[in-house]
Amino acid sequence: MKTICFIRIGPTSPFLGKKIDPHWYQENNFNVLFWDLSKLFFSDKQISLYQVNKNYFFDGPNQTKFQSIEEFLYKIKNLNKDSIIIYFNRNPFLISTIKDKWLIKELSNFKNLGFMQFDT
Repeated sequence: MKTICFIRIGPTSPFLGKKIDPHWYQENNFNVLFWDLSKLFFSDKQISLYQVNKNYFFDGPNQTKFQSIEEFLYKIKNLNKDSIIIYFNRNPFLISTIKDKWLIKELSNFKNLGFMQFDT
C-alpha cells in the first residue's frame, strides 16, 4: 500500500480539509498520514486566533500534531523514500516570515514531493 503524507505548517480549516479530502485517499487504498506542524511555527496564541470555534479545525486520517522539530525529524526519517509527500502551505508572500527552509531540505529527500498553494 502506497503512503501519502500531507504536511501542513498551519492549522487546517474545514473548508481546506474538504478541498484536499485526504479521507478519499484512505478509502482508495492509500496509507494516509496527516501531519500538523503548527506548533513548530506558531505560538498557541497565534493558533487560537485562527480558530473561529472549538470544533473549527479539520482532522485528517492518522493525524499527528507535532510538538517538536526532533519529533518530526524522527518520523520523517523513518518514512519510506517512495512515499508521496504533499506540503501544502508554501506561500510566496510568507517565505520571508515563515522559516521553513529546514523543512524543505528534509522533504527534498523524497522522490515524490508536491507543493500545494491555495490563494484567496
